Amino acid sequence: MTVFNETNMRNMRRLGIVNRWQLAPVIRRESVLEHSVTVLMIYGWLCERWGLSVSYDDAFKVLMHDSDEAITGDAPSTNNKTSAAARAAICNDARRALLKAADYLESVVYLNEEHAMGNTRVEPYLTSTIDDYYYPWAQRAYVLVFGEDTPKHESRVSSRSTLRDIYGIYSALRHPSLEG
Repeated sequence: MTVFNETNMRNMRRLGIVNRWQLAPVIRRESVLEHSVTVLMIYGWLCERWGLSVSYDDAFKVLMHDSDEAITGDAPSTNNKTSAAARAAICNDARRALLKAADYLESVVYLNEEHAMGNTRVEPYLTSTIDDYYYPWAQRAYVLVFGEDTPKHESRVSSRSTLRDIYGIYSALRHPSLEG
């Protein structure tokens, strides 16, 4: 079966009009398509940083990771519960864990961007996304890729500087006026 089929094309078009962050007090709406493309860029960046190649199939899976939301609408992370079996499968697959980390890191970047625009109401969402979602998945992906626990130099301080690097690239591409 080809990935360039009518269903995938229709879903990608719909994802451009499905807004994320329906429950969060955001200033600028982000579509699920924007989110998916940015997750792909972050995933590729993390793979490159960690010495992993990205195949066409990997890239397409990352791009389509939220394709169900073309029909259901955005599913907030708090409602996005993963079954125990699916969670175990993800926890034992480095690329899937890395996708989850990239997915949540994109959310951190977006919320950071909102905060930079003066939206302090997103602070609880930002803190929760970093502590409850991004760090656990990033740590699990690191363990699966390198076969060891996160070294001391990959602490939160280092991860936050990595976040600043990504945020700088991301915001320069999307909102040059925020760079100052």
